[in-house]
Amino acid sequence: MRYWRPVPALVAAGLLIGLGPGTGAIAEPGAGYGIRPAVQENGKSTPDADGTRPANEAERKSAIASIEGQLKAFREDDYEKATKYQCLELRKGFKSSEEFRRAIKVGYPQFANYKTVMFGEAICDEKGERLHIRITLTGQDGVVVRALYLMIKEEGEYRVGGVFGGAKSAPDPRNIT
Repeated sequence: MRYWRPVPALVAAGLLIGLGPGTGAIAEPGAGYGIRPAVQENGKSTPDADGTRPANEAERKSAIASIEGQLKAFREDDYEKATKYQCLELRKGFKSSEEFRRAIKVGYPQFANYKTVMFGEAICDEKGERLHIRITLTGQDGVVVRALYLMIKEEGEYRVGGVFGGAKSAPDPRNIT
């Protein structure tokens, strides 16, 4: 299984919060609340050794609804609304919705103007407070990106706690003529 690594530009922009030990969040997928699939016993899903399990249908649908809501707000250029889908820690990382808008438009142009999104496997901790879900997103420009969303349950709803992957790659300066 391939793990997604946080994109340095995303970390620098404050979009991705890698919370430290004891917070229940992770700095990198596979650490802490990992994303390994659950062990199957007698046809039932049981938590893996690190306490993860497949998300149930209600958890998965709730996480997807939040991600789709934020993506739709991006496409409609409503970044005030888009910030409401972020967890509290991410919201604190930006001075304004305009600063958040610039970070998404520059670093995540496919997310800002997506055409389609497909959702993959969803894994969560035993209590369903932290959930990881893989996505494959196609921008209006036809560029396909893959990412792993970390969703955090706040006030009974899943909110975006971080995105691993999916960022626009910086050009290699050696290839610029």
